Amino acid sequence: DKSNTKPWYLVYFVPAGTMDFYLRNEANQNSRAKGKTVINDRKWHHIVSMKAGNKVKVYIDGKEDGEN
Repeated sequence: DKSNTKPWYLVYFVPAGTMDFYLRNEANQNSRAKGKTVINDRKWHHIVSMKAGNKVKVYIDGKEDGEN
């Protein structure tokens, strides 16, 4: 339903092993941040996405890994 204006987010693990984060606000504006680090070591990792103003950033294990 394209008339839905509720904000949402999506975390996507790309088959190549990186993380993508998608955000949409109430005005239907989308933001995307792509991680750069390949995660394929079969270990737990701390993954965070933050939005500050117009920027969306990805952090992996406490280190910035990508932004929009």
